[in-house]
Amino acid sequence: MQTPLMTGRKAKRRAAATIATIAVLGLVATAALPEDQTITTSAASEIEEAPSPASVVAAGQDVEEAGIPGLLGANEAGLDEFVEAERAAMIEFEATRTAEQAAEQAAAEQAAAEAAAAEQAAAEQAAAEQAAAEQAAAEQAAAEQAAAEQAAAEQAAAEAAAAEAAAAEAAAAEQAAAEEAARGSHWDRLADCESGDWDANGTPIAGSARWNYGISFSHGDHFEGGLNFHPATWESYRSGDMAGHAGNASRSQQIAVAEQVQADQGWGAWPVCSRKVGLR
Repeated sequence: MQTPLMTGRKAKRRAAATIATIAVLGLVATAALPEDQTITTSAASEIEEAPSPASVVAAGQDVEEAGIPGLLGANEAGLDEFVEAERAAMIEFEATRTAEQAAEQAAAEQAAAEAAAAEQAAAEQAAAEQAAAEQAAAEQAAAEQAAAEQAAAEQAAAEAAAAEAAAAEAAAAEQAAAEEAARGSHWDRLADCESGDWDANGTPIAGSARWNYGISFSHGDHFEGGLNFHPATWESYRSGDMAGHAGNASRSQQIAVAEQVQADQGWGAWPVCSRKVGLR
C-alpha cells in the first residue's frame, strides 16, 4: 500500500526544508573533512554537489512558486529515509574520525613514550660510562699510589740495607782494629824485649822496640827486625811481596810472619822474652 502523496503548500515547504537540510549537511560534512580525505558513502556525490544555503532557500521558493511536479510528488517517507541515511552516514563519519584521532593520539603518546625511554636509556648509558671512567681513574690512581709506595718502601729498604752494611763494615773495621790492637799489644811487648831497651831492673821499656833492628849490620849469622828473626827463618816464612830482610819489612809484615812462626814453633821460638813478658 502506498503512502498518500502530500499536496499543497505543506508539501512544498517540506520539500524546501528537506533540500535545505541536505545542503547544510553536505556543507558540514565537507567542512569537517581533512584535506586529504573524502566521504565514501553512497551519498558522497550528492553532498559534494550540494548548493549553498542561500541557493537552497531560493530554490525552495522557486519550487514552491514553480510547483515542480517531481519534487512535489515525492513520497514523504522516502524523504525521511534519505535524511536518516545521510544522518547515519555523518554519525559514522564522525565516529570514524574520532577513532582515527584517538589512534593518532595513541600513536603520538607511544612515540613520546618511546622517545622518553630512549632518552632515559641514553642518560643511563652516559651515567654508566661516566661511572666506569671514574672507576678506571680511581683504580689508576690507586695503582700509581701503590707503585709509589712500593718504590718508597724499596728505597727505604735499600737505604736501610746500605746503612746496615755500612754499620757492619764499621763494626768489622772496629773489630779488626781491636783485634789488631790486642794482637799488637803482646807482639809490641815482645819486640820491646827482643830489640828494645831494658831498665835497671831488667824490665823491657814500653815503646822502645826497633822494628828496623839489624839493617845496619852486615847480614850473616845474627837476628833482624823488631822480633829478632833469624835470616833463615824470615826467608822461610815471608811472602814474595815482603822485603828480603826482616829489618826492611814493615811492623805489620813482621807480625804476620811472627804469627806463622808462633803457630808452628810456639812461644818457644822466643825462649827468653816470651817468658819475660808473660806469654808463657
